[in-house]
Amino acid sequence: MGVTAKSSPNAKELRNPKVIRSSFGSQPLSVHPSASSFGFGSSSRGAFVRQYLSPEHAQAMGGDNSPGAIYNMLSSISKQPLSNNSTSAKFSFGTAERIGKKGNKADRKGMMKPGPGAYKMPSSIAAQIVSTKKSAATPSFGSSTRDNQQKLFLTTDHEKIHYGRHSPGPSIYQATSCFGIQQNARNRSSPMWRMSKSSRFEYDYEKRASKLPGAGQYVAGSSVGKMVVSQKKTMPKFSFGRGTRDAKAKLFTSADHEKSQYGKHSPGPTTSVTDSSMGRQILSRRSSHNAWSFGSAVRKTFKESEVPGPGAYD
Repeated sequence: MGVTAKSSPNAKELRNPKVIRSSFGSQPLSVHPSASSFGFGSSSRGAFVRQYLSPEHAQAMGGDNSPGAIYNMLSSISKQPLSNNSTSAKFSFGTAERIGKKGNKADRKGMMKPGPGAYKMPSSIAAQIVSTKKSAATPSFGSSTRDNQQKLFLTTDHEKIHYGRHSPGPSIYQATSCFGIQQNARNRSSPMWRMSKSSRFEYDYEKRASKLPGAGQYVAGSSVGKMVVSQKKTMPKFSFGRGTRDAKAKLFTSADHEKSQYGKHSPGPTTSVTDSSMGRQILSRRSSHNAWSFGSAVRKTFKESEVPGPGAYD
């Protein structure tokens, strides 16, 4: 509350109404009840275990005083000391010497035997030497020439394919060209065309055409604007009007339309001279406002004193 409460106030302080006491803790005045105070318990957990609540609770707490997992559990691997536990079988690598090693006991006893790689196994491919094994068939490429195949007679129809085999080929014959004049009377010569060798611009109509005027020498009139030739029609023309707005004002349309012209020739608002409302008013109907100004009197109107100043003294 901003004021430290004293633990044992004296009687003078209790009777003094100006002393503000704390509302926390034990109240010395009987008219003020002391508030409940709470704190952390100082009892141990062992005392709580000895507290009896109900038979069910006591049954649930059974075994709290028994020893924990402090048993000495023997290993189930290797030899078992207890007779009711059977010892598992053990396996290890042999320590005897290898068979076939020179100078060892197995060699002296005649136990040395050849291995799988010591036997000489004949190949199962090609001709077999052992009579109990059958030699496999061995196909091979033929060594006969093609000429021998031609001498072989099969059928009469087969012999027909040999017709013309010994006749001359197509490249042996001398074939003449089918273009140009044909030498053989049985071959017809094809028609021929050729370019003329006469000089250009030697015809009569070309000479006459060279003296006529060209297309750019004719004067062609414009198709825009007024047409000079009577055979051609002049198209209508449109332009902006040249009448002034004053001529439109003189046009009478109706009496109601004339009402819109009222005040058109009267003076505008800027033609009137408006006097300023500031300063002195010229018209007597308007009162002039109060005016203030700075004084124009000379500042030094007092007589100068002949008394020396503070800095004049030595």
